[in-house]
Amino acid sequence: LAMAPTPAPCTDDAPIQVSAQSALSSKMLAVVQVRPSDSLAGLRQAIAFASGQAGPLRILHKHQILAGSESVASVGLANDCVVDVVRCGSNVIATASTDRSARLWCADSGECLVTLDGHVDQVMSVAFSPDGQLVATASTDRTARLWCGDSGECLQILRGHNSPVFTAVFSPSGRELLTASHDRTLKLWTLARGECDRTMLGHEKQVHTAVFSPDGQLIASASDDMTVRLWEASSGKRVRQLVGHKGFYSAVFSPCGNRIIAGSADHTAWMWDVATGERMAQLQGHTDWVRSAQFSPDGEMVVTTSGDSTARIWDVASCRCVRTLEGHDDWLRVATFSPDSARVATASKDGTAKVWSVATGDCLLTLTGHESWVRSVAFSPDGCLKAGGQ
Repeated sequence: LAMAPTPAPCTDDAPIQVSAQSALSSKMLAVVQVRPSDSLAGLRQAIAFASGQAGPLRILHKHQILAGSESVASVGLANDCVVDVVRCGSNVIATASTDRSARLWCADSGECLVTLDGHVDQVMSVAFSPDGQLVATASTDRTARLWCGDSGECLQILRGHNSPVFTAVFSPSGRELLTASHDRTLKLWTLARGECDRTMLGHEKQVHTAVFSPDGQLIASASDDMTVRLWEASSGKRVRQLVGHKGFYSAVFSPCGNRIIAGSADHTAWMWDVATGERMAQLQGHTDWVRSAQFSPDGEMVVTTSGDSTARIWDVASCRCVRTLEGHDDWLRVATFSPDSARVATASKDGTAKVWSVATGDCLLTLTGHESWVRSVAFSPDGCLKAGGQ
């Protein structure tokens, strides 16, 4: 008698199918097969190979980061599950535009990952939280908004200014947001409650920019009233006033917090000693208003932008211009360094943002897609947007 074929033995380690999508855009990247006993490192390798994603990947499932030596099964992955993927090692860039939107871009490819829609008027500034989880925007619709960096969901709307809001930046702890407005005030918001805890009064004209010192103890604000003012963050008390002879558009602290640099309508950038208020230097070379000045993260360079359609990179020690970045078709509003100080991103009235090599001055990337001029640009802090579950 012919014997019936023996059934294949049942096993709990049969291959399962896992779908991988972008955590930022929800675009499907790959479908892979792995075994429940495979390591998470093996899963990441399979997704990287199938999707063609260069560099290290961060894998998330139900907002939790999958890392360590665990197996696929031990973290709850089953057949036909979907995981989210964030590519690390290449920064995400955020831009804000007068087209009423902000966007998140891959700094390597220039691909638009997420569009942040919700403001009903021009978006004037964009900033990442220190941990990269959140994005803040400021708008001429008189509000600031808080967004999830992964999904692009609007989490919070901060109302209280009675004129356009020009700037919204996070405190070093990430627990507070600072806004500056055309109504001549600064406001400090506690994000856990979504409430304004403090309003700082004193400027006589619109306030373009406000920032925290690296230790969070001081706030600097720049205004059309020809002053940069220093405030005690804990009390809102004004501690110093730095005076120029034309309006200031920006003010930022150096990474160690001992200097401030500000862009001025007199075509220069002014640098002061924070402790004494003494003017230390003036960067001269632009032929139009200096709209912004920003220190590099290592503190060795400054980048300035101007109405002359150029950005300039300066050596801090000598105050000498070492590089001029030319290529935009209209004036530049702001520029910022990447976390490793190797690149600069610029935002222009020509409707684009550009990424430049600091070493060579070459334009590496042009970000196109906004329907009007780009007011603000920012790099994510560590090259990776982080999920809320971390």
